[in-house]
Amino acid sequence: MSYRIVYDLAATRFSTDTLNAVFPDHGFSSDQYLFFELGGDNNLYESYASRQRILQRRVRNWSLIAMGAEWEVMRQLVTFAASCEGGGMRFSGASDTAAETYIRKCRAIVSEAVTPDTLLQKMGCGVSLQIATLGDECPEWRKRKIETLTALLGQPKGTDTHQWFVRPLHEMKDAAALFAFGYMDGRPIYNMASVSVIHQSKLPLMKDLAMRKPLAF
Repeated sequence: MSYRIVYDLAATRFSTDTLNAVFPDHGFSSDQYLFFELGGDNNLYESYASRQRILQRRVRNWSLIAMGAEWEVMRQLVTFAASCEGGGMRFSGASDTAAETYIRKCRAIVSEAVTPDTLLQKMGCGVSLQIATLGDECPEWRKRKIETLTALLGQPKGTDTHQWFVRPLHEMKDAAALFAFGYMDGRPIYNMASVSVIHQSKLPLMKDLAMRKPLAF
């Protein structure tokens, strides 16, 4: 039976004040989060070179799997935790993982969320934001939101569907636009985002970043 293996988790927090500074019209009332997972299927393998030998390991990729306020992120992660029941998902090295264990680990990662600048040391993230215009049937409230988004991000590509490419870790206005209008896309965030990571440490990504923080004197 195939199952998903979770190798690592990471999270970043965008403060309310910072988001409201670049997009005061929205009025963010709580900090916002992006939550990432390194995972892959147990029955998919890739080849790589090591000391002049060709070895194989299970395929794994980083994905952006949840975003929003803390409660929104945890609500999404709890739905994913259901896959642990029956063995559909487990942590790397575990013969099985209880849903409660997955939720507890995710909650701990959210509580340790780093700043976007800190995560940017190791990770890049781009999101394709696509919003259908609905033509003549587009209601006025939707038109106003699209106009607001255009003023924030600039003219989009496309006609029937407006498209913007945002980089939330690089640009705070991009992050604000994603949190404020991402729901209008309609797709799950993991189908909207692409993630690239430079992570050479054997430590989990969050621990590696914690080790790199400058010492306080």
